[in-house]
Amino acid sequence: PTGGLVLTAGVDMQHDRLEVEVVAWGRGEESWSVDYQVLWGDPLQTDVWDELEALLSSTWQHESGAQLPIVAACVDTGGTGGTTQAAYDWLRGKTGRRIFGTKGVGGWGRPIVSAPSRKQMGRNKRKIDLFLVGVDEAKLTVMRRLAVESPGPGYCHIPADRGMDWCRQLTAEKLVTRYVKGFPVRSWYQTYQRNEALDCRVYALAALKIANPSFKRAAERLQVDIAAESDKEKAPEETELQIAQSAQKRTKKSARRRGGWVRNW
Repeated sequence: PTGGLVLTAGVDMQHDRLEVEVVAWGRGEESWSVDYQVLWGDPLQTDVWDELEALLSSTWQHESGAQLPIVAACVDTGGTGGTTQAAYDWLRGKTGRRIFGTKGVGGWGRPIVSAPSRKQMGRNKRKIDLFLVGVDEAKLTVMRRLAVESPGPGYCHIPADRGMDWCRQLTAEKLVTRYVKGFPVRSWYQTYQRNEALDCRVYALAALKIANPSFKRAAERLQVDIAAESDKEKAPEETELQIAQSAQKRTKKSARRRGGWVRNW
């Protein structure tokens, strides 16, 4: 995407797989769904985490030709049967790479991301930074942006070949207002059997909030990257010219040392 300047990823953990969305963000948090992958495997084993490691270490080619890395990723740590501990084990030491552990919490008025807390499970286990994600507010932000009709701030670009199941997952929850003792209570009601795509988008948004990138600097850096790629393409021709000029100079110096001049025919 031309307007996409930085990439983040959101990772949802299930008992038999990890689902990942890579999102490009531009000014005004306009977004492009760049990639969506399902990594099949038991989170209690290492193979699926190795696949995630490879995916988050990848780059994606911008339309300009520049390669964009993932600047931040949020990984869901909620689960049962030991999967939370498995996520913690994999996440240790990755904060410096901007790969963050997250836990979704309900409640209106919460920020999309709260300051991290140090979390530890098990005796003698190293702690990790765990970010709490205000899922109610985050889902509301996502849903409102999906309703934006024209490209620009907040607009969500969806690939035409993404598939209907993914679109239904992304819109799998509906905000419902009920009245309890005369007071309105808002809550999310799931209308489709799967909502992993929505969760992944929420975590990708949370990663953006944690990273808090400067889109202006990202745009400037992208221009530098484009210029660097252009220079690389020109470099071989310039090198050949320099070699030819250097050879010509050496020939003339050698001729002068012999007491003569090179004749121009």
